Amino acid sequence: PLFYLLLVPVTLPTMTDLSALLTDLTGRVDSGDVEGGKATLANLKIALLDADPTSDTTAQIATSALELGVLLSAADGDLDAFARNVSQLKPHYASASATAAAS
Repeated sequence: PLFYLLLVPVTLPTMTDLSALLTDLTGRVDSGDVEGGKATLANLKIALLDADPTSDTTAQIATSALELGVLLSAADGDLDAFARNVSQLKPHYASASATAAAS
């Protein structure tokens, strides 16, 4: 079979997009909307995959999102998701403490 590669332009998320998703996620966590929060967290994690990995703002948004993910998984009683979110969060804390130690 022949396979065709379709080149579709990809729009990278802007900081405004990421901030809006984080604001939505924060609101859902604050209001106790666990299911909506999990969906927003998933969308935010996907958007972060295409964001600038060298940006301090991206790192701050990712850290905040993962912290909220920990809270969501605890509220949902999902220990596996809790462990995943904590595991994903640890490198952000390690990076932040290394940056603080260097200055």
